[in-house]
Amino acid sequence: MRFLPRHPFATALTLAGFLLCALAVHANPVPDETAKDFNALPGQVVEGVDKAAAARLQRYFGLFGIDLLDPGTLQYMDRHFNAIKPIMVASQRPPMAPRYRLQDWYRARAQGADRDSMMSALRAWLTAPVHQAPQGGMMRTTWPPEAVEREILTTRVAAAEFLSDWQDRSALPQLRALAAQLRARPAPMANEFEPDLALGLSVAIQRIEDPSHAGFLVANERGGFDLHRSLAEVRSMELRASNDRPWLALDSLQTREVWSMLSACRPAPASNWEGGPCSLRIQFQGGLRAEFWLTEPGRVTYHDNARATYRPTIKLLNAALHDDLVSRVDAEARALERAR
Repeated sequence: MRFLPRHPFATALTLAGFLLCALAVHANPVPDETAKDFNALPGQVVEGVDKAAAARLQRYFGLFGIDLLDPGTLQYMDRHFNAIKPIMVASQRPPMAPRYRLQDWYRARAQGADRDSMMSALRAWLTAPVHQAPQGGMMRTTWPPEAVEREILTTRVAAAEFLSDWQDRSALPQLRALAAQLRARPAPMANEFEPDLALGLSVAIQRIEDPSHAGFLVANERGGFDLHRSLAEVRSMELRASNDRPWLALDSLQTREVWSMLSACRPAPASNWEGGPCSLRIQFQGGLRAEFWLTEPGRVTYHDNARATYRPTIKLLNAALHDDLVSRVDAEARALERAR
C-alpha cells in the first residue's frame, strides 16, 4: 500500500454519511498494484505494446499527479517527454483536477507549443460546467452538495494558481471574472483547515499583473529570497512560545528589528523538521499571513497562505532570526517566572 502526501485541507467525502464527511483525510492509501501499474504505463505508451495504456496513464495522472512515480520512471519520462506530454496535458482538463507536482515537472520541460497546450487545459477549468467534484487519489467528495461545490471551486482556483505560474496574461479576464464570482458568494465560516480561495485567487492575479508584489517570501534567481511586501503593509507581528501559549504582539520597535532580519533567509538543506514550539506570525493588509517556525539551531521553516493549493513548507537558514526569536521567547519566560 502506498500513501499519497497528506493534504492539509483535504476533506474527501464518501457516501458513508455526514459524520465521515466532516473528517479530514490525513492519508490517501493507494493499492500497490495501482502504483506498479502506473509506473509501468509510460514504457508501454512509448513502446506501443498496449493500445489502452495511454487512457490508463491519463487517468492516473489526473488522479495522482506524479506522486506515485519512482525516480526511474520520471527519468524515463524525461527522456521520452514528447510521447508523454500530450497525455499529461489531457489529464489536467476537466473533469480531472490539475496536480501541482505534475505541473511543476511539466513546466520545467515545456517549450513553445507545450506551454500553450497546458495553459489551454488549465483555462478550461475556469469556465467549464462541472457538476461533480474531481476525484483525488482513491477518494471523491460526493456529499453534501455544498462540499461538492467547494471542491469544484477549489479546483478552479488551483487552475488559476497554476496559470499564474505560467504567467498566462491571456487568462486574466477569466481570472477576474472568477474573482467576482467569489466576492459575490457568502463569506465562509472561519476554518484554519480550509484555504482562503479569494486570497489565493487574488495573489494568483497579482503574480501575473505585478509579480514583485505577489506573495511574501519568494525565491529569487540569486539563490536567496525577496520580500514582496513592505513593512508598511504589516498589520501585526506576533510571537508564540508554544502551541498552548497565546500570541504576543510585538511593538513597533520590535517589529522593525525582526523585519530587518527577514531578507537574510537562504535555502536550507532538506530536513525532516516541519515546525517547533516557537513561531513568528506576520499578518499583512489584504489577508496574507506568513509564519516562521523555529526548528534546528540556525534554521526556520516558512509557510504562508498565499496559495489555496498545497505547497510544502520551505526550509530556511537564518541564524540571526532564529537566535533573536529564541532570546525573545526566553525573555518572556523569565518575565512570567518573575511575575509568579
